[in-house]
Amino acid sequence: MSTQAQSALIGPGDEITGLRELFAELLRKPEVTGHIAALMSGADIHYPADPADPLAGRFAPDVVVHSEHGALRLAELTRAARPLLLDSTGACAGVAAPWRDRVDVVTGALEGTTATALLVRPDCFVAWSAGNSDTLRASLARHFGLPL
Repeated sequence: MSTQAQSALIGPGDEITGLRELFAELLRKPEVTGHIAALMSGADIHYPADPADPLAGRFAPDVVVHSEHGALRLAELTRAARPLLLDSTGACAGVAAPWRDRVDVVTGALEGTTATALLVRPDCFVAWSAGNSDTLRASLARHFGLPL
């Protein structure tokens, strides 16, 4: 759909020129630009998740973790394409310990989210955000298998 719309906008003709002008006007609105950026990047995709967890099933926010190694962006932390637990309190790291062979844990203050912890899948979608340790265990097992 996106490719077809872009192809139509580059076509010749007065009716297309009017459409381009309208589209250009709409793109001056941040909410429209954000919607189109999410659509084109795939960040508008939402996977089924716990309805009580507003971040689960959505593309991870642009988080910066302030750890003992300095400020690290989520993009830097996900380069290895491994599951990742970001934990601002340190309380979740112990829960995730049995999954250390397949889930990386980074502890530090989280900037860019109101969550105190995020479990991020390798595709950068949130599997779980801060809740109780029982729901974290269940999410770890559901997404990454039982601990060894």
